[in-house]
Amino acid sequence: MSQSEKPINEEYVMSHKKRFSIVIPSYQSKMQLGNTLRALDKQNGISKDSYEVIVVDDGSSDGTGEYIGKIPKGYEFKYRYLERGPESSRGRTRNTGIGLADGEIIVFLDSDILVREDYLVKMDEYFKFDEDILVIGYRFMMNEDVTEEDMNSVNLFENKKFALDDFGKLELRHGLFLSLSCSSKCNKYPWIHVFSCNMAVSRKNLDRAGYFDEGFKGWGMEDVEIGYRLYKIGVKIITGMKVDVFHQKHSPSNVITDPEERIRQVDENTEFFIKKHPKAMREKPEQIMKFFRGEAVIELDAVKGFKRNVSVCFKDKSELNEIKEKIRKLCRRFYNRVHVFDYVEDTDLDVWMQVQEGFKTMPRYYPMIIGKKLGDVARGHVADIPEDYDDF
Repeated sequence: MSQSEKPINEEYVMSHKKRFSIVIPSYQSKMQLGNTLRALDKQNGISKDSYEVIVVDDGSSDGTGEYIGKIPKGYEFKYRYLERGPESSRGRTRNTGIGLADGEIIVFLDSDILVREDYLVKMDEYFKFDEDILVIGYRFMMNEDVTEEDMNSVNLFENKKFALDDFGKLELRHGLFLSLSCSSKCNKYPWIHVFSCNMAVSRKNLDRAGYFDEGFKGWGMEDVEIGYRLYKIGVKIITGMKVDVFHQKHSPSNVITDPEERIRQVDENTEFFIKKHPKAMREKPEQIMKFFRGEAVIELDAVKGFKRNVSVCFKDKSELNEIKEKIRKLCRRFYNRVHVFDYVEDTDLDVWMQVQEGFKTMPRYYPMIIGKKLGDVARGHVADIPEDYDDF
């Protein structure tokens, strides 16, 4: 029986000792992992006692345990080494970390990820708004090596922000922002962009849905699949633009260098997913296979039946409640395609829109500071609502 299929004890109650447990699987990546741990030690606005970091080493032979053991850490730290064998999988590694966790919220990061100093504060804001969510953060790809000296610099992340035209630093999922907006609610299959390199979900909902399915071997799909199961039990999937992270440059020793081998693993895991969840997607299996290989495009837009574009511009923080009410009224009519342009960003507007139920049309969301170029492109295709517009 795989971990995801284990029965859930309905009477189980977790005695949480921490707000956050950060689970990091690792294999042959001690240098990048060291930087990840140093970045997590720089969290501000949150007590070191409120979070722990758990590294699960999936059979590394590069001296990972000894190396990271020498790194000073102000937070509680746990390290577990797993012998590598036929049962090894990304799911097994993450499930081991979940089993060691004492936190209310489980954060999953990869061992090559760098977080900003306010990462956990921003993550906490999402879960204080609604605990029944799965937050997906995105990555910016770094093209340069990061040294220990770089990690000691107070300006490491200065001027490193989302830029749609900086293609070399964007990941595949950023393309969804142009076609769908920065809101998972507009995606017909919001779980398809659940990647565990930067995601968070409550321990309570993990216990309800079951953990990672260890039947997925090699690369890909185990995180998409757990995202689907969480979605099916009612967990809302949130695009977390405020918890973006940086992906360090990889060393050749810990990546799949043969593209054919990578495709083979993706194909096998996609077939496993389709057999397990045959009704998850409406497309034919061969089309789904091509999609996850990156060879085909499928229709993902959840916003259908519109007749006119309207926009809502949020520029004054004091008008937040008024803006929310305007969005509510506009989204009661299925023929409106509502575009929300957020020039403030320091509010809960983004998560509020993504957890709403009962809307007949889903509002598209564009942050105009961290995603200025994206918002500018979208603005070019939308007519503004006149100031006296009241025909809701």
